[in-house]
Amino acid sequence: MARGRSAKSQNLRRCFVLRILISNQPLLPCFGFVVNPPTPLFGTKRCHRITSLPYSRKKQSIQSKLASSFNEDNLEAFIDDNMDEYCDVVDDFGCAALESLVEVNDDNAGDEQHPREVYQWIRLEQNADPSVRDISDQQNVYDKIEEVKQLQQAKSGLNCNVYARHWQRRQRAAARSKDMSLTINGDAINGLTPKSTNTTFTIAQFNALAEGLSSGPDAKRPFPNDSADGHTNHTDKNATGYGGFTSVPYIEQVLDFSRRRWRLLEVLLKTYRQSSESQSLFDIIAIEEMDRYHGFFAPMLRLFGYDSFFAPKTRSPCLPLGYYSDGCALFWRTDKFKLISAKRHEFRVGSQVFILAVLQHHATNRSIVVAVTHLKAQASESNEKIRCVQVKDLLLEVSRCVSSLVEDTTTVDGDATSREHLSVPILFVGDLNADADCEFDESCVRERILHSDLLTPPLQSAYLIDPPPPSFYTTWKIRGTKETRRIIDYIFYSNLTCLAALQVPTDINDSRLPGLSYPSDHMLIAAEFAID
Repeated sequence: MARGRSAKSQNLRRCFVLRILISNQPLLPCFGFVVNPPTPLFGTKRCHRITSLPYSRKKQSIQSKLASSFNEDNLEAFIDDNMDEYCDVVDDFGCAALESLVEVNDDNAGDEQHPREVYQWIRLEQNADPSVRDISDQQNVYDKIEEVKQLQQAKSGLNCNVYARHWQRRQRAAARSKDMSLTINGDAINGLTPKSTNTTFTIAQFNALAEGLSSGPDAKRPFPNDSADGHTNHTDKNATGYGGFTSVPYIEQVLDFSRRRWRLLEVLLKTYRQSSESQSLFDIIAIEEMDRYHGFFAPMLRLFGYDSFFAPKTRSPCLPLGYYSDGCALFWRTDKFKLISAKRHEFRVGSQVFILAVLQHHATNRSIVVAVTHLKAQASESNEKIRCVQVKDLLLEVSRCVSSLVEDTTTVDGDATSREHLSVPILFVGDLNADADCEFDESCVRERILHSDLLTPPLQSAYLIDPPPPSFYTTWKIRGTKETRRIIDYIFYSNLTCLAALQVPTDINDSRLPGLSYPSDHMLIAAEFAID
């Protein structure tokens, strides 16, 4: 046992504790009772089951147990197998939820003799939100989206249509054989007639702007606001309301999440096609700042043929503000892909997470490695160095995943051909919080990705970023009086042919993002690929 630990900490580490936080609740029998429970739970109306780990096991045991799927379909089985970490709670709306609070050591904080003790804290919804349980088909969803949009237009007197966008064909695709059709979701590009679409697919990348990081100061929260808690290190961006987006016109209409969630769905389900063209949806969608996965997005997108996987952060900034954990989510159309494997990973530094999944393309039977992440925020050289460490962690896991796929296809004598190794398609997408025109030279995330020696061939960007065109951005916002315009969302790939990319709108409102015509502070980006 490390020296210098408080009596409370030692007690937490020695025993299995049932914490009873009483609010007009009868006292229940328990193995141990802590008079002064950790403050993130103070004042809440629920019982908690917590396991305290021996110091020698540290964070590794927690990571291994939490590296499981939080897919709604296997949520109950996951909890049954991990009851030491999770317990049933009820939020202030009366909805069933799950919560975990485990004390561990952060090896990257404090000093060698006294690592800082932190809380691995996750809060999840258990079921679909009661307000959407009557939504039973696709038309119900489209009707609700239109209802919300009409309401916003009536309140503001403004056009609330989502910004118009178009697909732009990549120049390298023009060099492909004339015998190969170039299509986007089955539509002809530049007048070419599609012959077959069974080797093409689309992927979208989107930071949805979490409810917990954008709601108004008077919004009813699912849980008490513990942001003033001394045990948390998160800055409350909602101190002035709405996550700092105080200059957004009609802000109550724009950032009321009960409405904004439907506009987010509108963006995810929009194909940016003319009415006479095919309206096929994105085949793969990666989303960051997802904090209403089980309650809203998973059940709604399931109606459109999507299955999904969710990786919550263990120390989400949404939690001390009284909301659910945000994290990364991966959705795929089940008529196009089959899930082979998916795992939630944590980085060596920071509280961020990433998903590493293998999807099998039905038509070609090819396996594609997909990585989704949201790296450490804030632009600075020190944070860029942290992001570089996180990228290295992620690419190392991608490399291991590719190697395992190659091993599965080796010949009987154990020799894998170089062709097999080079042909595994890879997609790496996310909000990397790192600028495309990075000024930090050696400590530059973009350079670490594009010139990594962990992957052969190296990754490429679906969008031109070296250098980026002046019109390109992925986030453009005004917080307080500060306006920022950056390229920090990416779609990287290898062993695929990029056919086209969805262009960002150049003419947006003076108030920038979010707004009545766009529900997030990040633009959804997307690309079309062909499997060779």
